[in-house]
Amino acid sequence: MGSMGYELMQTREGRIVFILLVIVTVGLLVWDKKFSKKH
Repeated sequence: MGSMGYELMQTREGRIVFILLVIVTVGLLVWDKKFSKKH
């Protein structure tokens, strides 16, 4: 991560993008687990 991630978190847009990325990543992981279990 380093300073680039820190600088991103300093801005409002960066924070929104970061949160969206986390939500999408978690959502895909959960979706993948559910889909794998059904199949």
